[in-house]
Amino acid sequence: MSRKDMLKNTFSNVIDDYEYARPKYPQELYDKIQAFCEIDDNADVLEVGAGTGQATDLILRNCFCNIDLLEVSKEQADFLSEKYRDNGNVAVVYSYFEDMAEDKKYDVIYSATAFHWIDSEVGYPKAYRMLKTGGTMAVFWQMSSVTYYNFGIFEGLNNIKKKYLPNESLGFDDTGIRQVKEKRIGQIQSGGYFGEPECYEFRWTDTYDADRYVALLNTYSSTQLLEESVRRTYLEEALTLWERWRKPSPQRMQPLLLYPVRMALKWERKRPGSYAINTICPVSFLLPIWISTMPPSKT
Repeated sequence: MSRKDMLKNTFSNVIDDYEYARPKYPQELYDKIQAFCEIDDNADVLEVGAGTGQATDLILRNCFCNIDLLEVSKEQADFLSEKYRDNGNVAVVYSYFEDMAEDKKYDVIYSATAFHWIDSEVGYPKAYRMLKTGGTMAVFWQMSSVTYYNFGIFEGLNNIKKKYLPNESLGFDDTGIRQVKEKRIGQIQSGGYFGEPECYEFRWTDTYDADRYVALLNTYSSTQLLEESVRRTYLEEALTLWERWRKPSPQRMQPLLLYPVRMALKWERKRPGSYAINTICPVSFLLPIWISTMPPSKT
């Protein structure tokens, strides 16, 4: 198994944390896709890399289309089958996208924070072949996990990350995010299969207490590749840092109100078996979306 394949499958070990901690997607995202291609209840839709259904939930809240959920992890495929077992228009496909049969054609193919796992020179041409004439490809990523934060509690979290993941990037600044965007737009257009994509960015706030944030760290592939005892120590240190921020002084809190990502305090009910920590960290998420339709002249 290649390193890329191994990384793809690491998420099967953290399904509960993935469902609990990964950010959801905003309604504005669906609205843009709908405005572009008008998904109706008869549409055939494919989601590539459904995970535990964060983007799926958004689609299903808004339409009753026929949707196939592709997932490479047997454990996640089983989770999705159970989660949507009462939804007759949802089918789960356990396969790599690269190996998926191309006999069925779709009105819309979309991928949420997942298409980077697929070689673009393979993935986009295959997606093109699997779309109906005039079909739509929508790919989008939440960027908080690769954005560089260096204030407040994040200073300490960065130091902990450097200790246990010294070769892992602490995240991109605005220039780095722009370069990622340009790279992915170039990948969409490579080979001339798709036209000039429409690009949008959405910013919203998701709230994390200590338990949910540490669970989020645990869902990252780099964390899962650590040896088990090292991973446990890493997450415990991150949790301990949150604990120290549990009752920050007004002097510590006040400057943070000046930043786009702010700290706040609020009592939070713990989930069963979790730590009752009352520190909340609202995090601004950046969600680029690139939507492209099939050019009519490609043969």
